[in-house]
Amino acid sequence: MATKRIQFLYLAFAGALLLLAAHAHAAAPLSFADDIQPILERNCLPCHNATKAEGGLQLETPQLMEHGGDSGPALKPNRALDSDIFLMASRQKKPHMPPDGNKSKAQPLSSNQLEILRRWIDEGALGNPKPKQAVAWKNMPASVQRVSAVAVSPDGQFAACGRGRETTVYYLPLQRPVAALQAHPDIVSALAFSPEGNVLATGSHGEVKLWKKVPSPPPSLPIVPAAPDRAALAADIPELAKASVVIAFQSGADALVVWGGDDGKVSVWNRATKKIVRTIAAEGPVKLLASSLDGKILVVAAEGRPVRLVNVADGKTIAELKSDRAAWDRSASADLAVSGAAFELAFLQGELKLTQDRLTKLTEESKKADKDAAELGAKRAALEKARADALVKRDALSKPRDDAEDALMAATTAQETAKQTEKNALSAAQAADAALAKADDAQKDAATKAAGAARAAATKATDVRTAADKAAAATAEKQKKTKTDHEEAVKAFTEATGEVLRVNVAETNAKNLVDTLIVLRADEKTLQGSVANAQKINDAALKAQVDARAQSAQNAVPPVTSLAFSRESAMLVTLHDDGRIRAWQAETGQPLDSVNIDAKWELLRTLGDASKLDSPLSYRVNALAFSPDGKLLATGSGEPSRSGEIKLWDPATGKLIREVPKPHKDCVLTLDFSSDGKLLASGAADKAVRIWDVATGAMSRNLEAHSSHVLAVAFRHDMRRLVSASSDNSMKTWDLRTSDVLKTFADFTKEVNSIRYLGQGDQVLAASGAPLVRIVKDQGGDIRSKTDGFPKFITAAAANRDGQIQAVGDVAGTLRVLSPDGKIIAQWPLITDTLAQH
Repeated sequence: MATKRIQFLYLAFAGALLLLAAHAHAAAPLSFADDIQPILERNCLPCHNATKAEGGLQLETPQLMEHGGDSGPALKPNRALDSDIFLMASRQKKPHMPPDGNKSKAQPLSSNQLEILRRWIDEGALGNPKPKQAVAWKNMPASVQRVSAVAVSPDGQFAACGRGRETTVYYLPLQRPVAALQAHPDIVSALAFSPEGNVLATGSHGEVKLWKKVPSPPPSLPIVPAAPDRAALAADIPELAKASVVIAFQSGADALVVWGGDDGKVSVWNRATKKIVRTIAAEGPVKLLASSLDGKILVVAAEGRPVRLVNVADGKTIAELKSDRAAWDRSASADLAVSGAAFELAFLQGELKLTQDRLTKLTEESKKADKDAAELGAKRAALEKARADALVKRDALSKPRDDAEDALMAATTAQETAKQTEKNALSAAQAADAALAKADDAQKDAATKAAGAARAAATKATDVRTAADKAAAATAEKQKKTKTDHEEAVKAFTEATGEVLRVNVAETNAKNLVDTLIVLRADEKTLQGSVANAQKINDAALKAQVDARAQSAQNAVPPVTSLAFSRESAMLVTLHDDGRIRAWQAETGQPLDSVNIDAKWELLRTLGDASKLDSPLSYRVNALAFSPDGKLLATGSGEPSRSGEIKLWDPATGKLIREVPKPHKDCVLTLDFSSDGKLLASGAADKAVRIWDVATGAMSRNLEAHSSHVLAVAFRHDMRRLVSASSDNSMKTWDLRTSDVLKTFADFTKEVNSIRYLGQGDQVLAASGAPLVRIVKDQGGDIRSKTDGFPKFITAAAANRDGQIQAVGDVAGTLRVLSPDGKIIAQWPLITDTLAQH
């Protein structure tokens, strides 16, 4: 009745619409592309497309609708009221479409949309889908300012962040922006540095661009800071006569003159007080002096000694310039190798201890099991004999029990028959007595005889019934006894069987423990070998670390022949005896890669083309990852709610190497290579984490536990663990040896959008929109949880190879750089003007 009522109401409504829009029928018929496709795209296609055809039904073309799905054709041209697509959309046939509470949040069609659909079908379901067209890009609104992607070069020298269409590159040692790459027509959605840090990949809609770092020319030679007029100062400072080097500069409110000579001392003289305010031991003849332009740092170069950076205010040494960038990098690599080797050794030692502890426990259990099995085994013969005897007795009592049951049934039947016979006889006697009472004189003799015979028969029937009762009672007693005897025999047999089974279980348990111990001892032996090998690797790493430091000490920086500060005082540039120019961070003395001073980032090549319809990269490129050897670049993209896409490219040539077929049912959002480059992990909007064999493109793991989009994945260096983060406000650690979830971090209050293992250990950087930047151990335990300094929703985060540099971007467009202890060491808000030229 309800369905008929709906049909009646709909037909009445449709009739009214037809009357009101009669002129429309005289116009051109409705078309699929203009009138139907927009309705389907909003409400139907998310679940009925080529990638995700629920019920086997695709609705992308009239032909596909007519072909139908698992339930047959969905469209019958010219017959809307016979077409399932209309009946289900108008709620006249189940299942109703779109269903209530669907995941795509599609809404039921409105009355107007239903009328358009009905009319189009009745007109013959004409037309074809509108052809896809290239996106007509427009200017990016100024409101698009959030940091959409962040990357840090493996060596920690550069950070890059995407804001709108622009990618800004920062040179971290000097804490300054060095490039603004306005590369794409759409938002920069992914960033990645190559392993060497000399190539930056930027991803956007339909394309990826590769930018190569190009060094700028070195500074002009020689570098000679200006010297003061000695003659003008001689009257006030007689000591200048013996000075080999003299400089003058302004330090805050003080005008200073500084000189040094062969006596190995550096004197600081205040022009206002005309007094020496400080003497600094140079520990050798002074050859060169220089000051930063802000007068805060003094550089002292003495013969036979490393160049020193000195704080002008207190005369304390800031740093000695002992190691250039190459030595620094060697030491950093050695330190990272030591960290990784130590972690691997500790992990394997932990695994070995767990195995040995289990061996100890199971060995004790095995001894007890052997003892129990031996004790019970000694009783086996007696127990088996008892069981056999019990079986014989049980079987011997089965026939008497059955016979007794049969006899009881027969006695009971005879008893019932006797009862019925007695009942009939008593009734007959009563009838005869009644007849006798009514008989006249002529009938009385015959009636008397009949009544006597009936009473005699009743008495006899009673005697028979009494005998049957006694027989039934005796038979029941006998049956009860035989049944009890049999039940006791069955119980005895069951108990005897249980005792024999207990012996079997004890022996099986003892054997299983022995087998387990054999496996564990083999594991122990393997782990002992692994620990020994890891110990050798650790020892070698420690030796390499010592050698690297010793080499740095032996290969000391050659003597300086000239030096000067950059004009913003952030960098010191030195010229040496070997003819090389070296650069240093002025505040710390950290060596810089001198070829990167004012390096430019130039476009190397483009993969795909956002302006073309047939770009090999579909929709927005959400993820980029370089393989550890830099020979592959993985891209992750796909059409939202319809398909995922993973492609592997040769960054050196731009050629497509491999495409993973149908990796996900929704767009890919994150990618990460394993440390050996053989595996690629992906996460997507379909809530799945998957791991792929890079060489073949075959799926190695399918990890499903998140309840919403997977936003980030990261391999641990030893490839035993993988972490994943999701918009379900959680982070999970996976044991890749078992594919099980090892730990779930469910205490985030907003989506976790970025995760990264720091160095080669088990510490993970996790950034959440909360805003929260957190470092945890992958099996549980917080190392650091930081919210201060982050006023806005965090959108992206990244870290360098050893985890010493961490960059975090937010929705307001600010990029912040953190030290390992969580201190914000640099921050850049949204850049609105042209980068300054340095």
